[in-house]
Amino acid sequence: MTKFRLRNASLFAVILLAGLFSTILPVSAQSTVVQAVLFYSPTCPHCERVMQNTINPMLNQYGDQLVVLEVDVTTIDGNALYSEAQATFPKMQETVGVPTLIVGGTVMVGEVEIPAQFPQLVANGLKSGGISWPDFAGVTDYISKNGINPPVGLTPPSLSEVFGRDVTGNSISLIVLFGLVAVVIGNGIGIARAVPLPRRWPKWLVPALIVLGLGVSIYLSYVELTQTSAVCGPVGDCNAVQQSNYARLFGILPIGLFGFIGYALIGLSWLAKTYGPTHSQRNFTRIIWGLSGFGILFSIYLTFLEPFVIGATCAWCLTSAVVMLFIFWTSSSEYILAFRPVKKQKSSKVSKKRVKRH
Repeated sequence: MTKFRLRNASLFAVILLAGLFSTILPVSAQSTVVQAVLFYSPTCPHCERVMQNTINPMLNQYGDQLVVLEVDVTTIDGNALYSEAQATFPKMQETVGVPTLIVGGTVMVGEVEIPAQFPQLVANGLKSGGISWPDFAGVTDYISKNGINPPVGLTPPSLSEVFGRDVTGNSISLIVLFGLVAVVIGNGIGIARAVPLPRRWPKWLVPALIVLGLGVSIYLSYVELTQTSAVCGPVGDCNAVQQSNYARLFGILPIGLFGFIGYALIGLSWLAKTYGPTHSQRNFTRIIWGLSGFGILFSIYLTFLEPFVIGATCAWCLTSAVVMLFIFWTSSSEYILAFRPVKKQKSSKVSKKRVKRH
């Protein structure tokens, strides 16, 4: 019986692998290509972000099926080609600037439109048999004169250059990052030593924080799903963060939606702990502490990315990080009181004294 099951399992594995290879091999043999023209300037930070966060990852993804002609508008030939494109596409006359990406007859301008539209245009273009060079004068001559080298984008910026894109906003991110790390270390030591945290927090604080966190995550989910511009305020660049590759978990799930799920789980656990059966309160105290602990660690990761990788700060993201910080702080107090109360140690000392008197 065991041999029969093993043989069937092996046969199923072979069929599955054959099916996977049958779907992979035709893709690798395809000759359909999407060709696009990108106008950029080497001194443009928006161009750099688009190239590093959108263009280059897609070039790695599609390989020979995607060709992007990168045209530097600060050169004589590049500026001349940009003028030819302006004369052909009315949108470029109304919205002047770089980065500008042209795919077929579609013109995308800026670091909001390009990440929002380019991936779907490429996917649809490959399905429909490919897209040739945009139809405007000068493209063929520019290629024949300058050639098409493998696009590598701009040179990766140094850490100081990334941080220097927004010194004020990134400095705030750095302060919040230190605060998050300090709370994790301090509360971890407190739990390990069973040292009660300074005070009991008001009962209304946790639900208020959960509601605030849900509000922030809902707004960020709306921005990420609809690709609309976020209201950023005077400090930071929320849209640069929301349009980066790090705005989606595994490239699929928007971070805002992931945060909403986390706050919702914490909220449901708090309701169960507060209004549920008495015997289950300790378990939900543990669950809230675990969820908020994961949340603050994930917030540390995201907050680190803003000043040191993305080079921009999102005030909404920092707000969410601070909210998670206080939820973790309060839940750590509840965790110590529920599982490792110091009062037991005091009562044991009192009992020992009574024994000695007798």
